[in-house]
Amino acid sequence: MIITIDGPTASGKSTIAKLMAQKLGWKSLSSGLLFRGLAYVLMNSFNYNENTIETPSPTDIKESLNPQRFLFELTENGGTIKFDGKDITPFLKDARIDKAASIIATDEFVRDQLVMAQRQLVKNQNVVVEGRDTGSTVFSDAPIKFFLTASAEIRAHRWLQDRERDNAQILPQMAQERINERDTRDMQRAISPLVVPEGALIIDSSTMNPEQTVQYMYELYESKMQKSK
Repeated sequence: MIITIDGPTASGKSTIAKLMAQKLGWKSLSSGLLFRGLAYVLMNSFNYNENTIETPSPTDIKESLNPQRFLFELTENGGTIKFDGKDITPFLKDARIDKAASIIATDEFVRDQLVMAQRQLVKNQNVVVEGRDTGSTVFSDAPIKFFLTASAEIRAHRWLQDRERDNAQILPQMAQERINERDTRDMQRAISPLVVPEGALIIDSSTMNPEQTVQYMYELYESKMQKSK
């Protein structure tokens, strides 16, 4: 069974998906981690930069995602990625990688490859999947879908806190600009733009902490499952 959680940047998707998976005893999949992993590999092993990564070649994309080299493991915490035997997961929250991931996410070939990868990863498993098009495109037939959001100010604050934990020096104004920039790119891209998936339950977490948000979503999940029996 699949539960999807979509939403904009810094809405809390990753944290909530992990906590929800732990509560259910399931695994979780962060689709964004796959995009960041691919961006990292292209920039560090195939010599792309922030300009050239806008047009990655299909050959380089396929080789970057070669299952003999690019290994994704599902866990309760969103997954881990190894490339050529090296765990690259700790490097994927870097702001430079995050920006590059948002750029390649507009590439149709990239999205097609990663949609197939996600569907293969969750086959015959119970997984909470989070991203920006998991309920609208990747798993459009998922029985339970959530759309998680929060005010732009709250999301900018959360994004800044994440970067501060990683010792990044970023001004609050820059955080708000980065959030606005990412929102615009996600909502206006031609391929799988960020939308509220059909049938999704909309959750505004602006005034809730992660534990409260998960409990509320779990109760909605339980209620929907009871009604479907």
